Amino acid sequence: MSRTYLILLAVCAFAQSTTVVDNDQVRALVAHQNPHVKTALHEHKMNRVMIYLQSGKQLIRPEKGRSTTIDFNAGDVLWSPMAGMHTSEITSGFPVTIVEIEVKKPGDPKASPTGPMDPVKLDPKHYKSNSKMTRCVSSE
Repeated sequence: MSRTYLILLAVCAFAQSTTVVDNDQVRALVAHQNPHVKTALHEHKMNRVMIYLQSGKQLIRPEKGRSTTIDFNAGDVLWSPMAGMHTSEITSGFPVTIVEIEVKKPGDPKASPTGPMDPVKLDPKHYKSNSKMTRCVSSE
């Protein structure tokens, strides 16, 4: 297990919505959401990687458009593209902790999203991809 991952897990145990890394590449924070509490209207101006530490469901309500429900398992890693104004709410029965890693720099649009080290191609039994988000699920 990497040192950074262990630091993030340790911070998760003791902090409330705390920024744990902030540099020119990424900002990583730990967010705690209680069930059935709608967040204030907000937006995400950066693409993010979301790491869910517990299983549950989350309802995303855009200011304009259709609501979306995300079902996630403990350990799931989801891609979350930048989004306009919305609220979110954990609709399952328990609090959820999410490690959010905001990507500050845009990727190269000419770069291929897949390559020889693509985990979806290398290990399709444990990694899945769909058009909305990439979900990396390990059986270990």
